[in-house]
Amino acid sequence: MIKVPQEAYVKSRMTKFFSTGEAASLLGISRSTVSRRFDAGEFTGRVNAVTGERFVSRDSLLAFARTHDVDLRLPESTPRRIVLATGQSEVRQQFLEAFSDDRRFELCCCSSGARALVACVQQAADLLVIGGELADINPANLIESLEHTQHAVTMRILILAHDGESIAPEAAEKVGKLPLDLLASASRLRAAICETLGMLSDEVEQPREAKTHVRHWERIAVSVPCDLLVYPNSAPDRSRKGTARIRNISEGGAYLDAIELEPRELPAEPFRMRVHADAPPLEGWSALCIPMRIMSNGTLGAGVCFEGLDEQGLHRIQCLEHA
Repeated sequence: MIKVPQEAYVKSRMTKFFSTGEAASLLGISRSTVSRRFDAGEFTGRVNAVTGERFVSRDSLLAFARTHDVDLRLPESTPRRIVLATGQSEVRQQFLEAFSDDRRFELCCCSSGARALVACVQQAADLLVIGGELADINPANLIESLEHTQHAVTMRILILAHDGESIAPEAAEKVGKLPLDLLASASRLRAAICETLGMLSDEVEQPREAKTHVRHWERIAVSVPCDLLVYPNSAPDRSRKGTARIRNISEGGAYLDAIELEPRELPAEPFRMRVHADAPPLEGWSALCIPMRIMSNGTLGAGVCFEGLDEQGLHRIQCLEHA
């Protein structure tokens, strides 16, 4: 086995929070039950300010298990692994300052593309950040080399670039852009990385007041196959096709399950989904959707809200409500 060359390696353990799906699986209850009890204050934790997704703290999960006599075996937490490929010492230093004391991450800094490639494979990296040109390989060739590894499907890739600076066309379909100005603020840099990895940012856990769960529209259970067209907001022409199944729908949005895309990863930046169904009871129905939360629990799922649903599409849903 080739030893991974590591010029800088920061080890730690991840903050102990669980998504509602993970908590539900561990406790043997439904995700909706976890969400309701979180809103009622029985669970404590954090809420993603952008997506509204709830994260349950390990301590409150243990307390719930003790109260209800549940035999709970929590998995060991593992940090998210970031590989930084850069020949610029200032970029390396700014990443070390941002992540060296954050227990959620392991950071491996590499000065060459070859070392970064080995580190990504042997550490099963969650994220590769390319900070400028590399002495031995250009970023596009590094990305192409990673596509032939087994980790290519799950690993995210970001390239440091100035605002307004475009990514090379051969790499643009596969990576996201990390604005260089974020390096000036450790907290903003961490927040951007957390968003890319689907994690919470740096907010401190606060006790939550009990609140009543309010649903604006009635959900209608369905099981309708649909086609997807997924594209980044910044480049609608870079769309990719896929399929999914609509599991429930309302006048405001829907839940999509069993999402399959080609290529299989979602864009690493804000994006839209065009959903088209051609099976009963939604024959010929389509909608432009904004993803509000992404979930992966065996299969990929997404909660979406409709953007500018036309009257005919809205009427089709209303007919389902009264069927």
